[in-house]
Amino acid sequence: MRIYGVTGEEIMFSKRYSATLQMNNFKRVFIMIVCDIVILICAAWVANALRLNLFAINPVEFYAGKYREIVILCLAVVSTMGLSGSYATSWRYAELMEFITMYISICGGTLLTYALSRVLVLNEILFTFSDYALIALLAICGFTLERYIGRSIRVYAKRRRAIKDSAKKPRVMIIGAGDTGSVLIRSMHRDNIMNPVVAIDDDVKKHGMLISDVPIVGGRDKIIPAVTQYKVQEIVIAIPSGKTEDHRAIMRICRETGIKTSTVPSLLDLAIGRASVSQIREVTPQDLLGREEEIIDG
Repeated sequence: MRIYGVTGEEIMFSKRYSATLQMNNFKRVFIMIVCDIVILICAAWVANALRLNLFAINPVEFYAGKYREIVILCLAVVSTMGLSGSYATSWRYAELMEFITMYISICGGTLLTYALSRVLVLNEILFTFSDYALIALLAICGFTLERYIGRSIRVYAKRRRAIKDSAKKPRVMIIGAGDTGSVLIRSMHRDNIMNPVVAIDDDVKKHGMLISDVPIVGGRDKIIPAVTQYKVQEIVIAIPSGKTEDHRAIMRICRETGIKTSTVPSLLDLAIGRASVSQIREVTPQDLLGREEEIIDG
């Protein structure tokens, strides 16, 4: 039965998919919390050893004597991280603001531990303020490294899968290695629709450089040789700067190769996700002429 344009099967699939996402998210958060706790436990021992220069101390004895403050530390930091939304963050796409929020949470949790330990641990002061400062610094380094490694592993795994699938995707030359070209190449890698193999740019300073492993081999004079060398199947012009004479000259060279040539949406549309690689359009006669094509009757 179809309800408001959606079938019962589609509703059931949506529910199963949502449940799978929730389970995967629970596993991800659980693993992250466990790793964070391990880092905090290690940071407490290292901070104490650094301050007292006692790396020879038995870790078992150390943790047995200070387990109360370490338990408070783990609970406080994990709680502040959870309340700040750090465990809900997709670290694969995290930027500076997300890391700053995490650092503030770590410092806040550490200060909370310092305050609570003075209230709850009455018989003996086991960690000093300098200990907690070192713990916070070590935790910041450890948490950052943990998330960077996790993101790198996911990116590497996706890149390996993309390489395996690249033989099935059209080999593309990107003309224009500026902001638009960079966003376009990364979009192609992310969406896995096309396989960018070479880039062209008239800026001599960019020659010999790489954008996401795609080499910039030269200026417009290298377009035709590079098509043969890299077995290019399609050309995409990533210079959305208006129909200037240079722009049209590059289009004419591309047309000489006999290969399908396309242009991209604007950089703003690509960056904010309003447009994607799938919306690349083929070059038209109007692009080459710089005006609307005139139809002569007769």
